[in-house]
Amino acid sequence: MKGKQDEFTLAEYPARTLLEALGWTYVSSEVLKSERESSREVLLKGRLVAALLRLNEWMTEAQAERVVFELERIEATGMARNRAVHEYLTYGMPLNVDESGGPRNRNARFFDFEHPEAGRNEFLVTTQFRVNRGSGMDSLDHQTIRADLVLFVNGIPLVVMEAKAPTLDWRQEGIQQVRRYQEAGSKWHGIGVPRLFHYNLLSVVHCGAEAVYGPLGASDTHYVEWKSVRPFVRDQIQDRFGVPPKGQAQLIIGLLAPVTLLDILRDFVVYDHQGGKMVKKIPRYQQYRAVKSAMARILEGDRPEERGGVVWHTQGSGKSLTMLWLATKLRREPRLGNPKILVVTDRTQLDQQITETFRHCGFPSPRRAANTRELRELLTSKAGHTVMTTVHKFEEALAAPEGRLEVLDASENVVVMVD
Repeated sequence: MKGKQDEFTLAEYPARTLLEALGWTYVSSEVLKSERESSREVLLKGRLVAALLRLNEWMTEAQAERVVFELERIEATGMARNRAVHEYLTYGMPLNVDESGGPRNRNARFFDFEHPEAGRNEFLVTTQFRVNRGSGMDSLDHQTIRADLVLFVNGIPLVVMEAKAPTLDWRQEGIQQVRRYQEAGSKWHGIGVPRLFHYNLLSVVHCGAEAVYGPLGASDTHYVEWKSVRPFVRDQIQDRFGVPPKGQAQLIIGLLAPVTLLDILRDFVVYDHQGGKMVKKIPRYQQYRAVKSAMARILEGDRPEERGGVVWHTQGSGKSLTMLWLATKLRREPRLGNPKILVVTDRTQLDQQITETFRHCGFPSPRRAANTRELRELLTSKAGHTVMTTVHKFEEALAAPEGRLEVLDASENVVVMVD
């Protein structure tokens, strides 16, 4: 009993109150129970329909209900389903609708990414959220799970949090419990509720003094800490939130603030194939911080030297993904007007590796320059290509017919990443 009490007083309740301070609204699981047809349901359908109507002014209630119906019935399982859901959540769901002028193709938006805190998104946190594999609301058999905290945005469960008492093995116990919920292994087949994770962005395990997070299917070693509180200032955390910037508070403030969470959902998730299976990857705090800092310099610098910088990476720390996520941000930024992105390395093997990372993770049409002639063509083209090359190919690409250097592209929206 003492362990359960410590779990509540040291981890679950402080997490909930901090989330409320960050802008999440607490609604008890008993109140949400009345909104669900059964405990099998993981979407808060009434809230999702209301959000769809807020975000899509053209939409009728019947069309919103159709979107929810389609979202629940995606024909895929496991990670493939999570990926399909993620594409809809970030890019919208195509919908054919009948309007006064005839049939029309529309795109149903699930979130207001451009104005995350403007009031059109609903950020809700609940505790002790029960989900049942069966059909009854009150079933208490072994196929029922009760998540300590669940974070819903517009009625969609994006984050599951497992609170633990601060014992020596809190981390392993918490991660194994989340993996059981996900059925992330044959030994848990039939005793979890993977339905709760169809829409999942990430999961958190915390004990008050510490906290770690990981994507769907992550093993113990891939749950890591989040050691940044940006966009907040570390020295102001105690005064603003009443807690020091460490332990689970550091992760909650830095990772689960509404603006940050939606930013990661939209631009910092990739699905890659490794060892014959699909793997979901989300950023570590260093990668997220590097991309955000680089974007700020590119957009805010007055002179060319103010728009550049250096990102320090150790070997194997994920620099290819950092470059991928920066390129994703650059592509989405309207102020840059479809920029030309140039990725330069000093080794053919590294050039190939980065190109394959971009392609496998779904980045649209990266172009690997096969030779100096093709590099020159890509650089002088007016199109906003993403070009991969080695530094050695520049020797001939920069050579003009008259034997002098010339400007290949004088536009302001060329971004060069050099490794």
